[in-house]
Amino acid sequence: MAPVKKVKVKFLVSPTGLYGLGYNVGDVASLSKTQANTIVENKHGVFVTKK
Repeated sequence: MAPVKKVKVKFLVSPTGLYGLGYNVGDVASLSKTQANTIVENKHGVFVTKK
């Protein structure tokens, strides 16, 4: 089985009630690409890119 691709997301709203995740506003988390896409599409977070 292939490893799950993880991407970093910075939360704009608390994901605790919405997604059952234990993070706060402003936290950065490594999440599966599928879950990260859902959070960003719903405008609850943004992708973190390397500078």
